[in-house]
Amino acid sequence: MSQTAKVLLLYAHPESQDSVANRVLLKPATQLSNVTVHDLYAHYPDFFIDIPHEQELLRQHDVIVFPASALYL
Repeated sequence: MSQTAKVLLLYAHPESQDSVANRVLLKPATQLSNVTVHDLYAHYPDFFIDIPHEQELLRQHDVIVFPASALYL
């Protein structure tokens, strides 16, 4: 019996409400039981990031996805 990988989708977009592409990605991802969608702007609007918490999230997952726009690569 194989175990489904736990996926952490780290999402960071300052204006996510205006991003059609990201909405298309996020909506189905939130429906999957093995995927955690973690919106960094929603969790840290003041940019004071809880580093130990973020490190623990990374340790709890098997796969880390950080979608980035090709515009910024």
